[in-house]
Formats: sequence, C-alpha cells, structure tokens
Amino acid sequence: MTPKQQALFCISQSIHVIAGYPVGKSERAIIKGTAEGTLNKDLVNAWFDEIPNRNILINLKNSNLICIDLDQHKDGQNGVKAFSAIWKENSQDKKLDTYVEKTPTGSGVHIFFKVTSEVFSKPIVNEIADGVEIKTHFTPIYPSKRTDGLYQPFKQDDTLANVADCPSWLIDMIHKPPKKQMASKIGKRTYGAEIWELFNQGATEGKRNNDTNRILHYWRRIGIDPSICMDLLLAFNNRTSPPLDDDELTTIWKSVFKMI
Repeated sequence: MTPKQQALFCISQSIHVIAGYPVGKSERAIIKGTAEGTLNKDLVNAWFDEIPNRNILINLKNSNLICIDLDQHKDGQNGVKAFSAIWKENSQDKKLDTYVEKTPTGSGVHIFFKVTSEVFSKPIVNEIADGVEIKTHFTPIYPSKRTDGLYQPFKQDDTLANVADCPSWLIDMIHKPPKKQMASKIGKRTYGAEIWELFNQGATEGKRNNDTNRILHYWRRIGIDPSICMDLLLAFNNRTSPPLDDDELTTIWKSVFKMI
C-alpha cells in the first residue's frame, strides 16, 4: 500500500490524516497546520500527489482512537512483556484482537483501539506501566519510513479497519492506573523517573549534549508542548555545569522538535 492509498483508506474509515515529510532529516515532523488532521479527499490527494513518498500520520483524538505504545529500552525495560501481563490479568482470557503495528526499530509495538469521544473528556495518564505509554495526539502509521526502518502491520494483511473497541477495564486504567500496579513500581526506578532525576541534577561536562537530547526526546515522547519544553530546558541548563550556550541549546531544541 502506498502512502496515498493508506491516506485515502484512512479517511474512508473516518480517521483524520496528517501530512508528514519523506524519510530523512524531517522524517518525524509534520507539515505545519496539519496537526488536527483532515477527512478532505481533495486535500489528501494534493498532499500525496505533491510528495508521493511523504510519511503519513493520523490524529488519534479526532479519530476517536488511542495508541498503546510499547517500548523496550535499556536497563531491562520491556513494554511488550509488561502489557502482556496486564492484558492477561484483566482480559479474562480474551485474545488481543485489534490492529497492531511494529515500529521501525523492530522492538517497539503500537496497539490501536477505538474509544468514544467521552474518553478524552477526562485526564489520560501518560503510561500505565514502565514502557507502556498511552498516545492520544498523533502517531505515524504504515507505510511511513524512518532512517532506522519502517512502520508495518504486525499481521501482513491487517488494516486499520480492524481496530477493535477498547475494553472498559483498559479505559478505566488509562484514566487512573490501579493501585496495585502503581505499587509495583515502588522501589523500581522507571525510565521516566531517571529522566526527571537527570532534570533535577543537570547534565555533567562531557555529557551535556547527550543528556540534553535525552531529556528533550523524553518530553517530546510524553507530549509536553514544545514551548513548555523550552522553559523546562532553560531550567535544566541552569543546573548543568557548565551550561550550554543559548545558541547550542536552541539548536538542539529545534532539532528534536524538527523545526530545522
């Protein structure tokens, strides 16, 4: 399926399409002014006739969808294993049967569910377990590509038409994780806790650029607004010894949020 075919299929399913850039420097960015997504066929045709290989993203909230983003990072984080345990405990042996994509690295997974618009009227948590994040804004979808790989359906012939309704127990969980699950994190430092500890301490000389990139990528991943991230970044830089100069700091910020 080409990006244009996928985009047209999405709008046929009332899934709001966002225009991205082709693989390369701006591959994670979106075209300015398209973040809300569209169901306009003429506009979608124009976008993908102009750049046939541009990446395609969708606005989850406006499409009444959520995405469970399962990450696997260093230090033993395994979102796939964590979500499998959550599903097994709560689903009453019901098989997970919805549209799922593999992310470009091959280790990440995006699981899609339908929800009602009322779900977004309450606060939604950023994660329900270490490595199990809840995406409600926008996300790239197949056949988008990055320099490290491509998004692809977990099942070869699967499509977004097969997104299932989100179970009620999972809706309850994304509004407020169960106490026993929160308790399981006590004594175990999550990746998020590590990042906020880094924020409080500031970067150290020799790691300033790397630490600044790490903290910005985390903030971007959990959906903090770019302008707020810059305010936080200035506070972080003031704790860094010695701090980065303003021009270098701005360059890193623009790079992470694909503004250059």
